[in-house]
Amino acid sequence: MLTRSLVYKCVACCVGLALIGAARFAAAQASPSVALVNGAASPPQVDIVVIQDERVVDALQSKTLSWFGGSMTRVKTRQEARLDPAVVLAPSPIAGVRVWIVPRNTTTVWLYFVVQAESGGMPRYLVHELLLDNGLDELGLEQVAQVVYLASQALWAGQLQSTRRQFEDRLALAERVPSGSRAGWTAQSPVKPTHSMKDEAKSEPHRSSWLVQPEIGYSLRLRGHEGIAQGLLAAVRVVHAPDDTQIGGRLVAQLLLPHGQRSGPVVLNLRGYSLRATLWTTGRETADLSPTAEIGPGIDLVRYSVGSFTEQDLKPVGAQWEVRPIVWLAAGMQGGHSPVRFGLQASIAIQILNTHYDLVEGNQRTSLLTASLIQPGFSAQAIF
Repeated sequence: MLTRSLVYKCVACCVGLALIGAARFAAAQASPSVALVNGAASPPQVDIVVIQDERVVDALQSKTLSWFGGSMTRVKTRQEARLDPAVVLAPSPIAGVRVWIVPRNTTTVWLYFVVQAESGGMPRYLVHELLLDNGLDELGLEQVAQVVYLASQALWAGQLQSTRRQFEDRLALAERVPSGSRAGWTAQSPVKPTHSMKDEAKSEPHRSSWLVQPEIGYSLRLRGHEGIAQGLLAAVRVVHAPDDTQIGGRLVAQLLLPHGQRSGPVVLNLRGYSLRATLWTTGRETADLSPTAEIGPGIDLVRYSVGSFTEQDLKPVGAQWEVRPIVWLAAGMQGGHSPVRFGLQASIAIQILNTHYDLVEGNQRTSLLTASLIQPGFSAQAIF
């Protein structure tokens, strides 16, 4: 005959098991793992890399394994000293999900997910920022494990995804996180933040989300009677990348290659440089392509000389420099993968001053060549 205390214990165990089963069922219902990828509702393997102390790895591994319990997913966890973007972006020979857990500070974690449905296939990406009230204490570890599980399932099912450009931009930001900000992360004694998360959101992300992007390229413009102005260009962008868009400025220096234009007995020789400072923006990326636009002022520094090979009576004009202010407008597309992207642009340069070349004989003036005020063009760039 069972005693009353033993009966109570049996009832409590049954209730506990029922609650655990209900929680697992609810998590499975909430998880987007219903959709099948390659015939499997769950990823075959999840590799987790923690950029932190090994004690956190051990504790996190047990938490994560409890969430994947009952599935056929194999979970592997390891610790590394730093985040290597080349390793993150490298293709995996094994189908599954790879996760990098990167501490931003004592209460903020960045999670990077890369999934490949098959070996050598096209990867999909997800980047997520997770806020922890008390760092990686018992509750924080549980929260990280839960997000890793649910996001892995959703990404494997194809229901969550970040653009590659957004993923690469966040990787670049993570590389510049000071090593001191990772101190104090342990499962046993989380460090309390010394300032509010509101103050941190106002200061730290905005300082670190500026990107410098150098470029090289080639550009040409149709100047009407002056012919084609073309040449190599070098540029640098300084952009702010808070989300899917980038907003900032672009400085361009272009070489205008020498060329000659002939009108009647006169030969006009032109060369020079073009300098521009514009406002620059890119839009939301779709299928690894994103629209670009820019507008701003510039100047053309043109060196011209005039001569004649047929008329001996015509006196040539020596080489002179001319400054021509312009307004630059351009729109295009950019795409490709790190470390080099490529862009194409259609542009319009509006020349503020009317430039013309005249033949003067006594009091008679005849216009020979006139530069167009509206100058359409085209350019191609490689962005680093």
